[in-house]
This record gives sequence, C-alpha cells and structure tokens, in this order.
Amino acid sequence: MASLRPLALCGVALLLACPTPDGALWGTVRGAEGPLAGATVRVQATHVSARTGRDGRFRFEALPEGAAPRLTASAPGFFIGGGRLAVAGEEAELVLRPHPEADDPSYRFVSAFEANDEEHGCERCHSELGLPFDGWRLDAHASSASNPRFLTLYSGTDVHGASSPPTRYFQHPDYGPAALPPEVDRPFFGPGYRLDYPDSAGNCAACHAPAAAVDAWDGTDVRDLGGVEAEGVTCDFCHKVLAVELDPGTRRPLDGRPGVLSYGLLRPPEGEQLFSGPLDDAAQEEEGRGASVHVPLLEESAFCAPCHSASFWGVRVYDSYGEWLDSPWSDPETGSTCQGCHMPASGATRLARAAEGGLERAPETLSSHRMLGVTDAAFMATAAELEVEVDVDGGVLVVRSSVANRGTGHRLPSGSPLRQVLLVVDAVDAGGEPLDHLAGPVLPAWAGSGGPDERRLAGRPGRGYARILRDTWSGEAPTASFWRACVEESDSRLEPFAVDSVEHRFATLSGAATVEVRLLFRRAFAGLADLKGWDDPDLVMARRVVAVGASP
Repeated sequence: MASLRPLALCGVALLLACPTPDGALWGTVRGAEGPLAGATVRVQATHVSARTGRDGRFRFEALPEGAAPRLTASAPGFFIGGGRLAVAGEEAELVLRPHPEADDPSYRFVSAFEANDEEHGCERCHSELGLPFDGWRLDAHASSASNPRFLTLYSGTDVHGASSPPTRYFQHPDYGPAALPPEVDRPFFGPGYRLDYPDSAGNCAACHAPAAAVDAWDGTDVRDLGGVEAEGVTCDFCHKVLAVELDPGTRRPLDGRPGVLSYGLLRPPEGEQLFSGPLDDAAQEEEGRGASVHVPLLEESAFCAPCHSASFWGVRVYDSYGEWLDSPWSDPETGSTCQGCHMPASGATRLARAAEGGLERAPETLSSHRMLGVTDAAFMATAAELEVEVDVDGGVLVVRSSVANRGTGHRLPSGSPLRQVLLVVDAVDAGGEPLDHLAGPVLPAWAGSGGPDERRLAGRPGRGYARILRDTWSGEAPTASFWRACVEESDSRLEPFAVDSVEHRFATLSGAATVEVRLLFRRAFAGLADLKGWDDPDLVMARRVVAVGASP
C-alpha cells in the first residue's frame, strides 16, 4: 500500500492514499477513542452525503462533477472537521476533535458589529446584501432590548420620558398587595413593570436581552444595557445554543423558566471559540476563526419555544410556539417549522463574503436572518385570506365578508396580547357619504374611540380578532400589565385554518354604492398607544373594493 500524505485541517486530520481504479471515494471517520459510527460525511456545500457504519467507514460511489470535492465530517460531541480537497479514487481518514463538554460562564459574548469588535464582530465576514448580519440588523430580534414599546412598558413612561406615578396598592385579605387603578386627577402615561415593582428588575431580559441575562436572569435592568448586551437577541447568543429544555408532558417551556433559563449553552473556555449552527459541513479552513458544531435544533421550532411561550401567574400570556404545536402545521409530514415560514431562503448563495472564505451554496440551504414578521407588509398579506360578496336586495346593501387564517402556523394574531386584527367594512353612496348601517357586528371599544383619527374605529361596522386579558384587581381590560395576576376575558382570534364569516347590511337608495373591506393588523390597543405615544401605523393585510350599480 502506498504511503499516506497528511493534510493539516481545523479540527480534523485528513489522510489521502493513492487513487484506486474505480474512482470511488471512501474512508473512515475517527474520534479520539476510535472509529465513529453514525457520523455524517459530506461533499462540502452540496447535497451529497453519507453516514458512517459501525466501523466508522463511509463510501461515495458518485461525486459531483466539476471542481475537486471538499470533504467534511460531523458527529454529536465533536467539532465539524474537514473542508480541504479530496480526490476520487483515494481513501480518506477524518479524525474529529471533541468540543468542550461544559459551558463556561466566564465567556464574554462577541458583538455583532465590527465597530464594537474589529477582529471578531459578525459584521466583518457576514455583511453583504442577503448575508446573515444584514438581515439580522433589520429584524425585530436585533431591537428586542431597545424598541420603544418594550422599554416604555417596562419603565412606565411614554416615548418622551414622562412617567406615570408609582402604582398604588390595597391590602387584599387573601392575596396581599393588589394594584389599584390609576388616579384620574394625575397625569398617566400608561402602565410599567418598574412602577409596579420598583425594587425588582424582573425577568424581561431573559428573552429581550439574553446576552445580559444569561447569568443574571432576574437582576438585569434593561434600561442600563450597553455594548453586546444591548444588541437584543444577538448573533453570538443564538449560535452558542446547544439544547432546549421543555416540559416532556406539555412540550412547552417549564413554568418559571423563560428564555435563557430553558436554553442549554455551550460557551467555550478562554482561548477557544465555537459556533453552533444547522449546517453539518460548516468547517473552517483558517485557524483563529473558531470551529463549528452541528446543532439541528437551530432549524427546529423547539429552538423558538423558550421566548415564544410564557406563563405569568398561571396564565399562558403568549404562546405562538404552543399554538403551532397544537395545530396541523406541526405535523412533520405535512406542516412547517417556525423557521420554514419566518426564515425562508433569502436568495443568498453564500453564508459569508467570498473574500472571507464563504463557499458557493445552493440558495435553498441558506435561511434569511431577516426573520419575517409583523413589520413586513408582504409577509403579513400571506397570513389571511379575505373574500367579499356584495348584493343589493330591496334597498338593502348586503356585504358578506369571510376571513380565513390560511397562512399562519398559529392563531391570528399571535404573540403579544396587545395585538389585534380588525375587519373594517365601509359602504358609501355615489357622493362618498356613509350609508346607514342596519345590521351586523361593530368594532369594540378597544378598537379606539374619541375622535376622527383613523385609529378611532370603535363602533364602525366590522369585527375584532384579539385576546383580551383583564387585570384581576384593577379590572382593566384589555390590560397591558400581564406581569400582574390576569385572567382571560375573551379570545376571538382565528385558529389555523379557521374561517370566520360575517354579514353586514346597509340602507341604500337606487343609486350606486361602493363597499370597501379592509383587514388591518394593529400592534397595540389604541388607548394604550395614545398614552405611550406609540405611532406604529396599522398594516393593511388585505383590501377589497366592490362597486355596485342601481338596485333592480
């Protein structure tokens, strides 16, 4: 047998032997203690892969045409290794290096921004149109610790810094201190967690600022963050996750274990670096950039569970993950994961800049880090279907509207209990004057009242879809103070695949009329938005306009 030629790799040794007549490629994957069964060997950046048998051996009968292939190998407990050239007809031996077993809490997270960390900032290699950094910085996760709705609710101020007075309490004989409604003769700028609990930072940072809260989950004041800790759900945090702990019975996070408390991290010791990710062939050729660990969890819905399913005082306040779990969308055969909808392929063909070693890949293998959500009009337009039928019968205009939750894997709307979807039905005559509304549901008070502003929709023909929580002690409903003891007063949201049909009747003369039906998404209840100074516009999810002529 010919002598072996060693090639130095990051985390792997690859030994090539003389070519064989049949041109196949085979070899063995080994760990420190011998052959590794069940390891994945891949022709890097392709769909061509093989699994090792009990003896650690693998074989490729056919290889992609074109450039000489690069082999990688991955296995649980080991860094991904390889990435150097291999030649068909030659035997290969891949020796993988085990990754650390224990999380090191002394690790300091790396900033996403090159300006904050010129040597290691994620932006340095992953910033270019379509690449992960440029997507992430536009995503809500990047501003989870700094968006004004979150911070003003946490602090009890409006967007200009004006603060509501401290919460007053009465002593309930059975439950102790219970909050009183705000005083009507004092300026009020909405509720705030720190007004209710001035001596407690709370656990909000466990989801909104995990890099800060990972070792101080109940002692991190989100108003005092800086550097990487203020980057919200920053890149380096997600790519240090190795596991998620869920309740085996409910498959949801355990009560009292939000965010960082349910994630299993693997932060490396000083002098080392590692990144977890969903690609099993993300081997690094150059020393000093850190090695990668294959973690399939990052493309599973369970990865999202710790921050998208939470209970307070025994009430499941938001549960996008659990709603998905209970729906047909969670069927592995016919459904979709959270990432499948919110992190679709971006169209990029590289994970990193070509100049930084980013390999050309099939675009469907690279997920967008823009993480589409409620700020994206085109994405929201795919969530629901709106159908409208209009008839004129004996001087009565009949409008039948149908709203279907066809495009989401959870209820519509989902997430924050402040969100609503509003069906608004308008009918006007030829001169643009509203027709008299004869019958059909109208939008509730929480849709906004008190003036001609477009947010003042209460009493207009339509339907509201929302989950209404009521503060047990103050009686406020809908309440934004879900950190207090609350109960569910109503839930009119649409479950996945549910259809809601509603009919409205208007008085019409013999002339023409125009019907406009809109489906709007709203980030927060109008009254609360007024108090806080939030100015997020309603997002039009769907709109139908139907013109009718003279009645027969």
